[in-house]
Amino acid sequence: MPDSGEVRRPNLYFDEVLCGSELQAWRDGFTLMVGVGRGANAVEIVADIAGRVDGLALLAGSVPDDVLEHISRRIPIVLIAGARRDDDYDHVTVANAEGMHALTRHVIDDLGVRDAVYVSGPQSTPDDLERHEGYRQALAESGIDAESLPVHHGDFSRARGREIATEILAAGRPPRALICSNDQMALGILEVLQARGIRVPEDTIVTGFDGIEDGRMSTPRLTTVQQPMVRLGRAAMRVMRGRLDDPSQPPIAVRLPVKLLLRESSEGTPQAL
Repeated sequence: MPDSGEVRRPNLYFDEVLCGSELQAWRDGFTLMVGVGRGANAVEIVADIAGRVDGLALLAGSVPDDVLEHISRRIPIVLIAGARRDDDYDHVTVANAEGMHALTRHVIDDLGVRDAVYVSGPQSTPDDLERHEGYRQALAESGIDAESLPVHHGDFSRARGREIATEILAAGRPPRALICSNDQMALGILEVLQARGIRVPEDTIVTGFDGIEDGRMSTPRLTTVQQPMVRLGRAAMRVMRGRLDDPSQPPIAVRLPVKLLLRESSEGTPQAL
């Protein structure tokens, strides 16, 4: 609880990934040590944990490359989320670009929307970069100039989603569709739109990405791309175990599929999903 007294909701994406990691580590007979931090604090936490463990699983882009390189000289590293770059680390990720591409094409082709606006996550995160690319590719295939549509920059939090929705409404009527890079921001936007009397999806379509439980419980339920978060954590632990068993094997890349879930925030009628 911060000094303000506000109790902040957990980031459910991390909860699910950690759940899968813990389950697989337990099954393999390992103890899982968890550290959470931001900015410079994240580097300190990673450096501290790295000195006390056999291997390290990290969210891609969460610590500087020079820190990763230094740690990898002593213990194996598995990067979670984000496509492989020019590195020798093991990677576990999901089909971010493909999922966002499918969602955007649905909004354009099936719902007839040509002014969809993208709400991004942190611009440095590999997940958001892939999702934004999938969105842009779908626009290009439909003959829509991506540069003609605004992008609102977020941070994957529900609070920032509320701020973005407030900014959009202050500038006038919202666009026909808001395609968000994650569920938390989409749910924050949904809260503000409903409070201001904007009907979803009749006036504005709202979509997310992740498939967290809150999206299934919202009113209307959130159309989203569901990624296998628990499987992502388990896969990271399996890859780590394989690397510990055979340190000399080539770098491993695991890419898990995603699923498009069409719900009331875009479809307008209950779906059997």
